[in-house]
Amino acid sequence: MRSVRPAIRSQNFLTGQAAFTMDGGLRGAYGDGRMSYIDCADIAACAARLLADGGGIGETYALTGPEALDHHTIAARLSRTIGRTVRYQDHSPEEFASILTAQGVPAWFASDAAALSAETAAGHLAATTSAVHTLTGRPHGPSTTS
Repeated sequence: MRSVRPAIRSQNFLTGQAAFTMDGGLRGAYGDGRMSYIDCADIAACAARLLADGGGIGETYALTGPEALDHHTIAARLSRTIGRTVRYQDHSPEEFASILTAQGVPAWFASDAAALSAETAAGHLAATTSAVHTLTGRPHGPSTTS
């Protein structure tokens, strides 16, 4: 069966309250690493296309956003979108996990978030693909980071 494997979703900025500071800054352990966030609408459109085609046997489509952004750029774009300054605060992965745990995030999740941050900082999540366009015939949809 053909399937999709989406990158991290841009909607995480709407639900990931623990990654924000008390004054609304963005925090993480991403360094200057880039991530290719994808909008959930694009994931849904790609999955719908595969379902409409009957699935079939075939490849897995790696779904990404149209560009890979570092978190300083994401903070600047969030600032423009919401009309106030958002600054990115970088931490070590261990410190980030500790901050998350102190805010009530389960230790297993904080550990996973720290590991994801380290992968990002190392450049492992910066790839982009054209799969959204390939499957839907259109450019990427709206993004919370644009």
